[in-house]
Amino acid sequence: MSTHADIALQHVYRDPESSYRTHHGRSASESKPFIPEDDTDRLLPAHADELAKPRSTFAEKWVPKALQPQWNRLSRHLPQGWHLGASLGVVMSFTVLVVNIMVAAFSYTVIRDKGGDFVSAPISTGNCADIESMGRWIHLAINAASTLLLGASNYAMQILCAPSRKAVDEAHQKGSWLDIGVLSIRNLASIRGKKLVLWLALGLSSIPLHLFYNSTFFVSTRNHHYDVYVANEQFAEGAEFDDFIGKYDQSPYYANYPLLDLPSGTDPHVVQSNISSNKGYFERLEKDDCIKNYSRVVLPDRRNVILVTKTKPADNPALHEIVAYNSTALPQPDGISCNGSTTGHILTSELGPVTCATNSSLYGIAHYAQPVVGLRSPYYRNWYYWICSQQGYYYDDDRLVDEYDGNAMNVTMPDFMKPPNELCSDGLWEDYVNSSTWSVYGFEVDYCLSEKLPGQCSLNVTVSLLLVVIVFNLIKLVAIISTISMIRDNPLITIGDAVASFIQEEDVTTRGMCLLSRDDVVQQTKQKSLLSHFKRGSTASRGGFQPLSPRPFEPSIRRYHHAASKSRWITALAL
Repeated sequence: MSTHADIALQHVYRDPESSYRTHHGRSASESKPFIPEDDTDRLLPAHADELAKPRSTFAEKWVPKALQPQWNRLSRHLPQGWHLGASLGVVMSFTVLVVNIMVAAFSYTVIRDKGGDFVSAPISTGNCADIESMGRWIHLAINAASTLLLGASNYAMQILCAPSRKAVDEAHQKGSWLDIGVLSIRNLASIRGKKLVLWLALGLSSIPLHLFYNSTFFVSTRNHHYDVYVANEQFAEGAEFDDFIGKYDQSPYYANYPLLDLPSGTDPHVVQSNISSNKGYFERLEKDDCIKNYSRVVLPDRRNVILVTKTKPADNPALHEIVAYNSTALPQPDGISCNGSTTGHILTSELGPVTCATNSSLYGIAHYAQPVVGLRSPYYRNWYYWICSQQGYYYDDDRLVDEYDGNAMNVTMPDFMKPPNELCSDGLWEDYVNSSTWSVYGFEVDYCLSEKLPGQCSLNVTVSLLLVVIVFNLIKLVAIISTISMIRDNPLITIGDAVASFIQEEDVTTRGMCLLSRDDVVQQTKQKSLLSHFKRGSTASRGGFQPLSPRPFEPSIRRYHHAASKSRWITALAL
């Protein structure tokens, strides 16, 4: 955008050739702005009436009549022009800074009282709907604050890169131009020293605000680990079960699987009591609903599940013996069963200890505690694997070469450790949803009893990021104040500033070029013919611009989108 190209006083058309000759026939000393003497007589009546009407002031248009006297007195004490906008930017930046400091202090107090981590910690925990609503309002407030802060910063940057009238005249004399009314990167070449430092400080300080501000608060959802119980219908009614299962320490067997992070299991006596006395809310789910509810990586609103089955351990041929690591290979797991025994237990790789007692209403318990984060190849994390009677993870290679606790392992991987054609977490569970039969490790499931919990979510704050935001907020505030105190000239910030300046003092470089367009200037610059066509003598006042041939004024329809160049539109839309 060029001031001499985009600002033109359009007069009623005269013979362009005679007007051009008359004007350019003068000497440089006699040069004056070319304004027809009878301009006012040639205005159309409709335009004359429009110009004759006094323009309404801001107070007349927006302030109630009863308050206009008070407004007029107040406005006399307010900064004028760009100082008013910059001063409002200071007020907005200071307000946002105070709010950020107060929020940081409040968060620090809450975290300190709860004994949390000052890097990132929850400040409120409760129902997910309430916490998520709170999170939305907080992020709405953050976006509003960042909009105010970045708006004030951008306005100050536009002030810093806005050219003075002297800079515009110098650019025109060199056959160049400067942008007015926009935040211009092009104008940076014309500013030096403190102005450039402040402009860079304001611009660079916006980057961390964009990156970190919305990350200072976030909502997290609790993911429940749970136990999978295999039992008959009498377990929910309080029937006796083999107490050995609940007390048996399975950790020595799972210690052979270092990639599993198994929690301590729940007490089956407590679970049974909660079902029978309704202290814990257990909901009956049919098979398809049970699969759908537990085939989720994150489980915020459910926990333990009881798979009710009619299959007894003695009739289950699908159980396998636990396989432990050795130095060279992992053998294939052998099938294991009660072999007709009505007492004792078998140690299975699927459910740990399984009772053989016929009078036990509980057959076995499997702990489920898969991390949300997946594993890198060749390891495969298999979420909710128990639904498909699979394992928690697989290793897709012939040998396991790894180091764990300082001990190197080079183990031949058996077939049961290699991933099947389709993992449960890849969608195999969907095949069971509409199936009439669903068995888990050989136990055919009739229905489920699912422990229903209120969703627990937390609103977390990252204090370290909030401190970063405060620091850069302070940098912006100081930079805007420095901009106001440093600039003493009258920068041409808006198109209106340029119009007023050129009306008060003409631009001798473009004298007589009332139809000069931006395309003309750009074309001359590309052809590098600005100075080559410069004529000394009577046309010296034209500086570095080539005189244009006479042309008639051809009115054309200009839309609002024409105000910005195609490159600016493309850049804005790309962002």
